[in-house]
Amino acid sequence: MTCNGNSVPRKLKVLCLHGYSQNKDFFKMKLGSLRKAVKNKVEFEFIDGPHIVENRREEDHDGESRAWWLTESHNLGVGLTESIELVKTTLLEKGPFDGILGFSQGAAFLGLLSSFIATKQIDAPDIKFVVLVAGYKFMLHENSYTDVNTP
Repeated sequence: MTCNGNSVPRKLKVLCLHGYSQNKDFFKMKLGSLRKAVKNKVEFEFIDGPHIVENRREEDHDGESRAWWLTESHNLGVGLTESIELVKTTLLEKGPFDGILGFSQGAAFLGLLSSFIATKQIDAPDIKFVVLVAGYKFMLHENSYTDVNTP
């Protein structure tokens, strides 16, 4: 927890990015135990990836399946720019955020996004930490990744 100007403890605020073919409601449900364990210390904000995933199994979960980018045979990163803009807008309009948590495709996207933020390749508010769960390197932008600096 951090303190505001009145020395009143403030909850950490964390933006959450779901995995491929999930959505914010499904990810929120999956993090239910974590949210309950830290409810007095952390505020979570969940957003949907901007791209709809077609041809998913209906029994996976309720609601639309979403993604941070889509893959086509000739282009491995369709829609990445829209996802970057969505997260930038969320950071500005709903922040300030202390950190961002990403799962699977959300973690892969967040690894790339945090490199862009750290090296000022995109104009977005700084964040103090990221949590990458079950992520992977986005090979199309392999040279864009930077070393992670921690305090």
